[in-house]
Formats: sequence, C-alpha cells, structure tokens
Amino acid sequence: MIRQLFQLPSVLLRLCLQRHRGQRNGQSDQTGVFRCQIKLSRIRRLTRLLGLLAFSCLLLTNVTISSANASDTIAGPVQQVLITHNDNNRQTEVLRRSVRAMYSMRMRTWPDGSPLTVYVLLDDDPLHQQFCRDTLGILPFHLRRSWDRLIFSGKGQPPIAVKNMQEMKQKISETPGAIGYITGDQVDASVTILKIL
Repeated sequence: MIRQLFQLPSVLLRLCLQRHRGQRNGQSDQTGVFRCQIKLSRIRRLTRLLGLLAFSCLLLTNVTISSANASDTIAGPVQQVLITHNDNNRQTEVLRRSVRAMYSMRMRTWPDGSPLTVYVLLDDDPLHQQFCRDTLGILPFHLRRSWDRLIFSGKGQPPIAVKNMQEMKQKISETPGAIGYITGDQVDASVTILKIL
C-alpha cells in the first residue's frame, strides 16, 4: 500500500498534463505545465506525509501488541544462570566468548576434550530471548539464522530445544557434558552453576 502511495504523484502528473492538453486543444504552454508541477510537489509532500503516518501507525500497532503480550514476558530483570552437568571434574568458570561459541555451535567439545551437549529453550520463550540478548549479546533470530546455516550446509546440528526450565534442568542433570540456562530460583544440587567471565 505504501508503495502505491509513492507512485501516486507520477500518475497524477500524467492526468494533470492530459487534462491541460485537452483543454488547450493540442496547444501546450509552459504555464499549465508549471501549474501541474506545483500540484505535483504538493502531492509529493502529501504522499510523504501519508507514508510517515502509515509507518507511525504500524509502529504504534506493534507497540500495542507488544504491550498486550507483556504478561507473557518475564517481569523485570530476572537472574539467569548458565548451568552444566553436576560433575566434580568440570570447570566452574567459562569465558563469554566460549559461551557464544558453544551456543553458535562452533565449539563442540569442552576444553578438556569431552563432548558438549547444548540445550536451549524454544525461540519464543522470554528467558531464551533474554539469555540471547544479555549473555550472548546477540538477537535470538541471529542465533537461529546461524543454526539454520549449519543445518543447510550440512556442517552441524542445532542445539537441543526443550519446552521449559524443568525439562532443561532434568536433561542437563542426566547428560554429562551438557550446558543450558535457567533462572536463579530453579537451581538445585542436581546442576552446577557456571560463572561467566
């Protein structure tokens, strides 16, 4: 629709010139063309204004929808923690760039050489979105895009997606070399918290 609005001035100019030529019986004068161009500049300004209005309405609608779904999001900043399988030999600290490499599936083993299993929540989960933004420093759809590239190129598989934090905690506690994230209030003795440096 916006594209059609921006095509409107050229259509109106053609109509104005045809009308002017029809009134002058085939004789053209510069005054009529000049009047048409003035009308065209006014029409272009009006079209830009309508485009901005449509764009602002679209943004306002998006904000309204976002605020309507605010009840689905996590209220305020929630402490999210990176957890791993409860193994006495496993490290308790990890670099942020290593976490990014693990979640972008570029790092497939722990530093000691043992296999790494990565768990994530579903893409539309508010905790997953917060984890991507705050811990990894990327947007969730960028992370999804990197996983899709791995899949379609045949070079790897995406992380294992789980439905909720309880399932993630259970999978991580059962799988040696697993890593995932939950909120701080969900942590218990079955998992180990990884400190991000």
